[in-house]
Amino acid sequence: MHHQSWPVIILLGVSTSLFLSQRVLTQGPPGVVTLSVGSWSSSSELGAAEALIDRMTNDGQLVLHATHGDSQLSGRTHEGFRQFFRGVPVDGASISRQTEGGTTVSIFGTVYTDIDINPNPAVSLSDATVLIQNSFGATPIHVPQPLTIVRTLDGSYALAYRVTADNAVTYVIDAHGGHVLMEVDEKREQSAVGSGSGVLGDAKKVSATQREATFEATDQLRPATIWTFDTRGSDQGLLRLIQGEHLPSDRATDSDNAWTIPGVVDTHVHAGWVHDYFFKQHSWSGMDGESGPLYAAVVDRHVLPNNAFFVAPPYGPGGAGMVAFGETHSGTPMTTLDIVAHELMHGVTDFGVSRRNWSFDYSFFDYELGPSSVWLNGTQHQCSSTTWDGRPFVCSQGRYVLWSNHGGAIGEGLSDVFGTAVEFFFQNEGTGSLRADYLMGEDLDDPFRSLSNPKSIYANSQRTVRYPDHISNRLRYTGIWLSASRIALIPWVVFDSSFYWVDSTDNGGVHVNSTILSHVFYLAVEGGTNSTSGIHVSGVGGASRSQIERVFFRAVTELMPGGLFLDEMGDVLRQAAIDLFGFSAPPTTAVYDALRAVGLE
Repeated sequence: MHHQSWPVIILLGVSTSLFLSQRVLTQGPPGVVTLSVGSWSSSSELGAAEALIDRMTNDGQLVLHATHGDSQLSGRTHEGFRQFFRGVPVDGASISRQTEGGTTVSIFGTVYTDIDINPNPAVSLSDATVLIQNSFGATPIHVPQPLTIVRTLDGSYALAYRVTADNAVTYVIDAHGGHVLMEVDEKREQSAVGSGSGVLGDAKKVSATQREATFEATDQLRPATIWTFDTRGSDQGLLRLIQGEHLPSDRATDSDNAWTIPGVVDTHVHAGWVHDYFFKQHSWSGMDGESGPLYAAVVDRHVLPNNAFFVAPPYGPGGAGMVAFGETHSGTPMTTLDIVAHELMHGVTDFGVSRRNWSFDYSFFDYELGPSSVWLNGTQHQCSSTTWDGRPFVCSQGRYVLWSNHGGAIGEGLSDVFGTAVEFFFQNEGTGSLRADYLMGEDLDDPFRSLSNPKSIYANSQRTVRYPDHISNRLRYTGIWLSASRIALIPWVVFDSSFYWVDSTDNGGVHVNSTILSHVFYLAVEGGTNSTSGIHVSGVGGASRSQIERVFFRAVTELMPGGLFLDEMGDVLRQAAIDLFGFSAPPTTAVYDALRAVGLE
């Protein structure tokens, strides 16, 4: 097999756990313990989880990172624990515990019990930063607790520096060997009142601030101030904003408060609407829930083609994070309501989880062994002898190793859920422009994802692979050896012992596999039959959609640990429904049945 060239994703060290989540308290592969304990668990299961937390806390292996009260249920408290080994944090290993009156209600997370590594670095942090500057031309801008422990592909551990740079990339450098283990792109890709027209020609009120003879797109009428910037085709302007600096010339302005740039109008107005949705429906102000400012940038297609993104702190003006919206290749701004809500929800997810845990892990991979031989164009390929661009495929026991990124898929799925929820909050249900539906991006052109029928949309240009609606048909990517210690994902996936080309590795399927989770939302609301499992779900109905929205929002802001897998996310949603409505209420039943339909029971 051969392909001329392809950008690869370095995986070795990308996740502290590469194993599938299992129920309750389990010892899976050596040293990997997953906790998923909720209101449905027995006293012995709860006791085993509590005993593990107590033992690891007493030994200094678990450290309480943060505690916060419940914003929805009086009397509930949430704790976030981070794992340490001999004083060094373990990347991605975290636990989230919910209590009421001192009694544990739920516990979710993953910890590692077989770490045996020298915690003393042989390479200095300054040497690591020089390596980054020389190899990538990037300058470190944020290094809090840079030394960490990561779990590598073969189950061993590496002491590493995590160094965030001014190009919005975090570099993970082996602190013993001085080489790059991983590169993580931190971008999550995809008072006066004036007027203006949006991209689709719809009239909108624009909340602006007058400064002398000019009106700025600064909305000070909401609890969280909203700033909209116009980079005016400058890639340096966008980079400056990402790095935290903004100039008066970066602000979107208009001379008479009758705004004429559709992308600016839609970005600014839709950001305000998204703020209103979270504030009115969930009592959550701004991305951080504390009325922190919202920063958004409008970018043309020459700088950000066919894309939009959220970047978390310490990036963005004032280190508060930001969202940016590019244009399609034809020049249409990617500022429709569902896309703006999708990107801002990434911020809510980051801030919501970091209230308890260090951060949300968007690179939480699992792997499994596939077949030993795979078919392509009528030829059977043995894993032990297959190469791509002259590099051998990663095999174990003679079988192809297959990866998927659960953490990233969860993050993207949640953003699609609330992109859809915001549409239904502000728009009338229906088909066509400016109507609420269960499609993502349909107001731009053809929809790129469907919550109602994921498999109706193809995931590759060859139209041979569809978006999944069940955990069993998620996309699992193959990998090749770049060197004796470095692996890269490539855009070949395996289904039914056959290879399929999928155009992009999508960081392990973060957008493609997101439809498994977002389909749960659709089924729990509208009901229907999952096409893969054949399981029918009786949803709560559109009139009660807000009940399911509350379940998903509670899962994000109150219960999720820093790193989790899709099936563990199912348990988190189940617990959120029980917390809000009880065991047998229709919303809880709808959520549970929807999870069962997609294989996340």
